[in-house]
Amino acid sequence: MEIVTPKELEQAIDRLGETLAAQIARLVPQAAPQEYFTRPEAAQYLRISLRTLDTLAATGGIQRAKLADGPRAGVLFRRRDLDDFVESRIEMDRQAARRYLNDLDTR
Repeated sequence: MEIVTPKELEQAIDRLGETLAAQIARLVPQAAPQEYFTRPEAAQYLRISLRTLDTLAATGGIQRAKLADGPRAGVLFRRRDLDDFVESRIEMDRQAARRYLNDLDTR
C-alpha cells in the first residue's frame, strides 16, 4: 500500500478539478457576444442614461441604425460603435493629459 501525502492529495484533487472544468467547458456551448443593443441595453452597456444616449446619437457622437421611419421607430446600436465611442473618449483623455504634461514642461 502506497502512502499519499496531504500535498500530493491536494495536487491530485486540483488536477481532477481542472480536468472536469475543461470537460464541462467543451460540453456547454459558449454564447456569442451580443452584437446589437436596444436603447436601454446600449445605455446600460455604456453606463449612461437613456437621455444622454439619445443626445449622443442625435448629434452623431454614437452611430445608430433606425429600423423604420418616424419618431417612434426602433433603433439598434452595434457593439463596435459603442466600443469605438468609449475608445475615442479615452484617446481624448490621453491628449488632455499630454497637453497638461507639456504645459508643466514649459513652465
